[in-house]
Amino acid sequence: MRIKPLRGPVFLILAAAASLAVAAPARAATPIDPADTLTGSPVPAEMSAMIATAPCVPRGPTSADDAIADKVRPDMNGERLGHAVNAYNISCARVITATARGRGLAKRATVIAVTTAITESTLHNYTEAVDHDSLGLFQQRPSTGWGSPDELTDPVYATNAFLNAMLRRFPDNRWMSGDIGAICQAVQNSADPSAYGHEVHDAGIIVDELWEPARPDNPQASVARLGDFTGDGRGDIVGQFADGELRAQIQSGDTACLQGYNTSRVSAR
Repeated sequence: MRIKPLRGPVFLILAAAASLAVAAPARAATPIDPADTLTGSPVPAEMSAMIATAPCVPRGPTSADDAIADKVRPDMNGERLGHAVNAYNISCARVITATARGRGLAKRATVIAVTTAITESTLHNYTEAVDHDSLGLFQQRPSTGWGSPDELTDPVYATNAFLNAMLRRFPDNRWMSGDIGAICQAVQNSADPSAYGHEVHDAGIIVDELWEPARPDNPQASVARLGDFTGDGRGDIVGQFADGELRAQIQSGDTACLQGYNTSRVSAR
């Protein structure tokens, strides 16, 4: 198999695997009036399996989501999700994480949002309302100005709506300090203010796994390696792109074995 060369100067660093990438939101969420942010009550855990849900990502959970769920499960101890965490839950947290990060917000914003979603829906994108008209990951209500039912069951929109409300409640980055459970309650205005604090620990564990390193300068590349793949003493660059194709910039030498890849042969150009 021949691998296309990279074009032009390349400055690549190791980036997150493409399986953890999530598309940017198509549009910004409608601003929420701080006085109109009432949400529904958290979905009772015993009812979770009986309520209709939708995928958080178009193709459903990935093998990477399953691996993360297996990794974090032993350390999860929250009252809502805990050891029941699965790949579907992780896929929903992945959307929240990518959306917050895509807005340039600090990691703490993601922890706040995931804490809220664990508490409200145990990280389920509910399409069926069981408490008034509450829907989605954050149990937001169309009747109180959060958005339409279709919007609130779009995880990207719902996350942006939550973040917008948080930024309005805590201007000048005041959400960067203080009790996370109290911040969640200030945004959601729940009937059970203490519920959020119990899930902060689990949210932090999940976000730690999903918070990707910086992406490469070439936005199409998902994984890159720098090394002497031709054995001529000069540095070469190999990248695996989002489409699964391997491409390389070989500094010198003829075709050589590429260690670590089954495709194994690289064309020098």
